[in-house]
Amino acid sequence: MVLMSRSFSLLFIRPFFVVLLIMVLLTNTIVGDGNYSSPLRKDIANPGQVPDFNDFHTPTITPGSSGKLRFKITNRYNFTVTNGHESNDDNSTTNTTMTMTMTNTTLIVNIYRYSTLEESEDVQKISHSPKFTGGSSDTSGGFRDLADQWTAEFYWPRIENETVQVKLSIKSYSNTPQGRYFIRMHLNFSFNDEYFDLRSRGYFLDSQWENAQKDIPDDAEGDPNITGRLNLGVLDVDGLIPDTSIRVLKPLPSWGLYIFVIPAIIFAVLAVVFYFMDEKGKFPKTKKELDDLAKKVHDFRYRRK
Repeated sequence: MVLMSRSFSLLFIRPFFVVLLIMVLLTNTIVGDGNYSSPLRKDIANPGQVPDFNDFHTPTITPGSSGKLRFKITNRYNFTVTNGHESNDDNSTTNTTMTMTMTNTTLIVNIYRYSTLEESEDVQKISHSPKFTGGSSDTSGGFRDLADQWTAEFYWPRIENETVQVKLSIKSYSNTPQGRYFIRMHLNFSFNDEYFDLRSRGYFLDSQWENAQKDIPDDAEGDPNITGRLNLGVLDVDGLIPDTSIRVLKPLPSWGLYIFVIPAIIFAVLAVVFYFMDEKGKFPKTKKELDDLAKKVHDFRYRRK
């Protein structure tokens, strides 16, 4: 009986634990700490290759009206890959430029903060803050839905080396507080069965941002976690993209413009008239009448003394 038990252990239990150990080791090797072990990590985070958010149209919205937020995203990932080729007599390498297609790409756009010169507050604490009402894109895929009225989601099955446009409708209310409303971005996509996550500054607390700038060694150029002077491993992201913002502001009253414009026009006309009268001898009758009027004003002021 003891012999059968030992045989069962040798045949089944020990191999099971060996296989389990191998799976754990392989998982740690492949997955690692997030994507930070990926050989593509340095290229994905490279500020010169991160998807370019450009051509922003950030509206100034009058309280009670609507506006359009528009911008474009350009996929500019191109990697140079070194391939080794071995022949009978010599070894050689070739460099290949690889264009990266972003697949299963999701963009989350979120209005997250209200700010003026006097205060700054979470937008969800602001009564009647502006909201998203819909969106669109000029390529296949695009606008998916509103997770809530502060958050809009877009999805593209594939983004080649191309530019896609994002359009969002934003509404305000008659009693929406005036100020600047900051908008953060969250972009994630897949490439070669690897998942990458990029976020903008608005997703990080000041303390997280400060910690990511600490203890950056001078020789960190080859570290896939370091881009510029930031440790992306501390921020738990694969790259950084920009924030944006909109403004809600009442227009200046038109009468204020008239107060400055009309006198400016009058004085400009008078300056031209006086120039022609004094320098060119034009309008002699008008000059005589003005001189007589000036003399009467002078006499009146003299008699008042």
